[in-house]
Amino acid sequence: MGSLFGLWASGCLPAWRPSLDQVAPAPGDVVVHLAGYLPGEGEATRLYFRRNLTRPDETPQRYLRRHSERGVGEGVLARGDVDTVAEYLQPTPRARERRGTLWPLDQQRTAAAFFLEFSPPLPHLPEVISCEQPWSQSSELHCYNRDAEPAGSGIVEREVSFQGFEDVRVGATVYADCVRLRRETRFRVRWGPRVDRTEYLWLAPALGEVKRIERVAGFAGLMYFSVAHRYELARLPAESPSPSPGIPPVGPGPPRPQAWARCAVFLERMLPRPSLGGLLVDSAPLAEVGALAVAGSTPRE
Repeated sequence: MGSLFGLWASGCLPAWRPSLDQVAPAPGDVVVHLAGYLPGEGEATRLYFRRNLTRPDETPQRYLRRHSERGVGEGVLARGDVDTVAEYLQPTPRARERRGTLWPLDQQRTAAAFFLEFSPPLPHLPEVISCEQPWSQSSELHCYNRDAEPAGSGIVEREVSFQGFEDVRVGATVYADCVRLRRETRFRVRWGPRVDRTEYLWLAPALGEVKRIERVAGFAGLMYFSVAHRYELARLPAESPSPSPGIPPVGPGPPRPQAWARCAVFLERMLPRPSLGGLLVDSAPLAEVGALAVAGSTPRE
C-alpha cells in the first residue's frame, strides 16, 4: 500500500492544465494556417523564462532557443558552435571526438544524454490544422546512447489539436488572438521507457510561440516519473527604451513548420523529476514528409 501511495503522490502536480475559460472557439469550418503564426526566415535566438511547476519554490530559469533553417538548439545545446546531430552520429573518429565536447556540463558522465532518430521525420507542427479534426502522425523511433551506440527502437506518435483563440498576458505584454494548441507526443521504446509529453502552446500572429505549458510523465522500468514546466517569452513592453542587460531582443520568428529528423537530448536532472538541460534538433522540410490537406474548409486569414 505504501508503494502505491508513493506512486500516486509522485504524480500529483499543481493545476498545470490551463483553463478554457478565456478561449474563443472558432467556427467549425475554419482551418488555421500555422505558417502565419511562425513567420520569418534565417536564424533567430529567443529567451524564455522557464518555471518548474512541480517545484514552484524554485527560481525561474533563463532558457534559450536558437532557430535556424537546419534545426533548433535549446538550453546548453543552443550554442552556435555545435554541429548537426547527423554529424555526431557518424561512425568516424572525428565524430567520436566531437561527441566528447557535445555535453560540456557533464564531464563525469553522470547525467542522461542520448540521441533519437525519426523515420520518417516527425513534424513539429502541421502546416494547417482544422478545429474539427486533430492532426496526427507516427514515426519509427531509433534510440542511441550518448556514445551513438544503438540503444533500442520503437514508435513515436504525435497528435496536435486546435483549441481556439486566446489573448495571452506574458509579464506586462498582452498578445492578442493567439492560436492555442494541445500537442500530445507518445514515445514507446520496445522493452524500454514509455514517455508521454503533453504540451499547450500559444502562438502569436507574426511572432510565434509566446507561452508553453508542458508535462512529461511515464515509466522507466518500474519507476514512475512526472514533471511540469511553464515557458514564457522574455519580451518587454513596447514603450521600454531598451532590453534589460543579458536579455536579447526578440528577433524574427523561426522558419515555417518543419519536421524533426533526429535530435540530441541532455537531461540536467534525472528521475523521478527529470529536467531538460539541452536539445539539438535536425529539421527536415515538411515537403519531404507530406503536407496535411483538408478539403472543404475555410482558411482563416
